[in-house]
Amino acid sequence: MNRVLYALAAVAAGVGSAHAATLTVGTGRTYSTLAAAAAAARAGDTVIVYPGTYAGATWAASGVTIMRAAGTAAGSVVVTGKAVSDKGLFVVRGSNVTIDGLSFRGARSSSGNGAGIRQDGQNLTVRNSRFYDNEMGILSTPWVPAKGGSLTVSNSQFDYTKARLSGRIGHAIYGNDLDMLTVTGSRFTRGFTGHYIKSRAKASTLTGNTIDDTYGTASYLIDIAEGGKATISGNTLIKGAKASNCCIAIAYGFEMAKGGSFVNPAGAVLIADNRFTSERASTVYFTANKSSPVNKVTLSGNSLTASAGKVVPLYGAGSVTAPTTLATTATYSAMALDAVTPLAASFDGYAGTRMAMAAQAPLAIAAEDAAVPEPAALTLLGLGLAGVALRRRRAA
Repeated sequence: MNRVLYALAAVAAGVGSAHAATLTVGTGRTYSTLAAAAAAARAGDTVIVYPGTYAGATWAASGVTIMRAAGTAAGSVVVTGKAVSDKGLFVVRGSNVTIDGLSFRGARSSSGNGAGIRQDGQNLTVRNSRFYDNEMGILSTPWVPAKGGSLTVSNSQFDYTKARLSGRIGHAIYGNDLDMLTVTGSRFTRGFTGHYIKSRAKASTLTGNTIDDTYGTASYLIDIAEGGKATISGNTLIKGAKASNCCIAIAYGFEMAKGGSFVNPAGAVLIADNRFTSERASTVYFTANKSSPVNKVTLSGNSLTASAGKVVPLYGAGSVTAPTTLATTATYSAMALDAVTPLAASFDGYAGTRMAMAAQAPLAIAAEDAAVPEPAALTLLGLGLAGVALRRRRAA
């Protein structure tokens, strides 16, 4: 009998790859809603979404890829409306899920942390996607089952992230309880009070991004709250004149003093070859290190400019190698950035030009930081995979 059970388990384990299906979503397609496709999706499936505006969904299956149809325009697939389970537009409970080319707009929750994408599983990849007017862009859950694993974000845009509940703040990316957070080639604009990237991961790699707070009132551009290994390189960083935190662009280890689980294992911290401009009329520390126990940081080859006030390379323990500090005149203008990384003409229905951003009135500044207020819902581990696999018959 045991051999039979082992054989059935082996069959079930291989079903995801052996019988992976392609599901289509859109007008006249197999599924008209994302929720219906998510309910039907099984391990290894690919979900292709055609242009339209959709309500959100919960993705429970692992190994699923959800992507915009080939040949369709960026921004043509928009996920909006009511937050699923009062968490986010997408709630991703499965592991090893990839989301490619979708746009997420207007996420709200009663807790003030409605996310475009809520990561409740391990190893989520998001690429070529857009996040506009959400309370959180991407939020990974700081409880089981999201312990460990990774969040990888590439070539994506985050704009106008703001919590709407008094006393809460919104981060464009908030990586909790991860082994690894990786963010590359992405653009962040108009954050309000929160941080553009906040990481509690054991290791964080942030490369080739643009974080532009010219028309925002964000706090830190980057917050590596619990220490750990970090590489921050090749980014363009602008601290806005109305930033809600006066004096710090990159914060490292600021929450380690709380002790316990707030201390990540020490690792090399390299902040190199970034181009930074401060528009705030104050003394701004490009990097501030408050790690405890102390983990030194290394700054190398960064270009630091103060268009107002003054920039100091480092506060706290570490070393500074070959910085370029230009104390008075910016080497590039805010408008020049558009020539390098232009915003799309239409950002999920929002005419997202820099001049339009400038016309937005600054929003009120709330508290500096707040914990994610929602307890996690535990994901049940299915023990009947073999039976489900034997019943499953779907057309590709």
